[in-house]
Amino acid sequence: MATVKALQPIIVDNPKGHMHFTSNWYGARKMYREGPWQWQKPYSFTVLHSPIMLSLFNSDSTATTMVTGVVDGLLAHGKPDSTGQWRLPNEINWQTDAERAGDGGGVSTPLQAAWAAYRFTDNTKYLQPLLSRVNANDFDVIAENNENAIDVLSKRDEWRVNFLHKAEQSPNPFSRYVSWQLTGDKQWLERLHADAIREKSQHMYMLTEGHWWTDRVEQPTEILQRERLGGVALKRNQTYPGNTVSWKFAEPDAAEQVAILIADATPTHFKVIAFNTTDQLQRATMTAWNVVAGKWIMKSGIDSTGVDRADSQLTAATLQLERSMATDVVFYPNTTTTIDFALSEKASTQPSDRPDLGIGADDIRLQKDSIAVTVHSLGALDSHPGRVVLHDSNGTIYATALIPPMKAPRLLIPQTAIIKLHLPAHRPWRDLHVRVSQIDDASEITMINNDVALAEMQ
Repeated sequence: MATVKALQPIIVDNPKGHMHFTSNWYGARKMYREGPWQWQKPYSFTVLHSPIMLSLFNSDSTATTMVTGVVDGLLAHGKPDSTGQWRLPNEINWQTDAERAGDGGGVSTPLQAAWAAYRFTDNTKYLQPLLSRVNANDFDVIAENNENAIDVLSKRDEWRVNFLHKAEQSPNPFSRYVSWQLTGDKQWLERLHADAIREKSQHMYMLTEGHWWTDRVEQPTEILQRERLGGVALKRNQTYPGNTVSWKFAEPDAAEQVAILIADATPTHFKVIAFNTTDQLQRATMTAWNVVAGKWIMKSGIDSTGVDRADSQLTAATLQLERSMATDVVFYPNTTTTIDFALSEKASTQPSDRPDLGIGADDIRLQKDSIAVTVHSLGALDSHPGRVVLHDSNGTIYATALIPPMKAPRLLIPQTAIIKLHLPAHRPWRDLHVRVSQIDDASEITMINNDVALAEMQ
């Protein structure tokens, strides 16, 4: 919220009525807006990560308008080139609306914001920058989208030949990954990972202690994220999170012993294909992220023939699934388990349109015989009356207090209430938890910020 508020004087309408970045040289205390500094650059758009995440989290109107507005300003400069393909300028002058190629031209960083604007509004005009580049045979730009854009946009048939051709002609990892998506043939992944193992082994020093950049010391993981998470959760300069799920395994090292593929990932359907390489049943908690909230049908089965389709069904169940909500799954020993998830009924409200109470470890202050808890209202709607509860891991309650209803942080100003609870005598306080909730158990944006163990306090 603080970052979005600080960006308000930086991303504004210019004299032509287009929203652009007023400067490419600014920090926390100083900004230059004179001549050479008032050019909007492609890399200006990376700072939209904060408004994108805030809009995604609680539909904040200021954040959403900032993202859609600056993309609208960019689209206002789109025009066809000599071949008829739609093009965008690389740099735009805030004061005059002048355009130039800048440092190289054609940088695709703004496409992240354009995709976010599409996601926030469902307006297909925001897809034009992406699709225009694909129409010019720049299929590599799809790799810069964290979601499974091929299935989200229903482009399998249209893009199939191009990706298969690229995968055959070059060792491009993303094209090979997409070729597996399109065909189901895991040989594409075998070739992809054989090359990846070879390349990473050969460049290990450069990818670790010998790396020449101090802000990105890493080995490439985006294909692994797509395979195991159904999209990319985090990659430098790619700001709209696309992962469908995340995983937490019950046993140490089990994540490295269960091979996972997420197939056909969209916000309304995905399939988990997992081979457990161990002799023991492995349990995991799967947390949903980029999904539509509602009732889902989960069908689990065993694939004994290697066709990524269950030949014997183990369970079928209806469950609630939404962003940040977890469900437990099991993977059977030395076999492939397939779990198909499909939305059956959309929820009446999506998480980003709800109230939300939240606490963190730094919101709890230990006093002589009590604790003070700073409770935050973080949602899109005003919070209902609530309660703070001091409890142990068995659910025994030792103290409780009421939380008054609180306004939503609509003006990007924190809305908080400080609530005091008495600590029980003769009880080790570090064994206790603090939990906040609304009295009527109304749905919230997320429940993962509602409980804090006192042992987490610094």
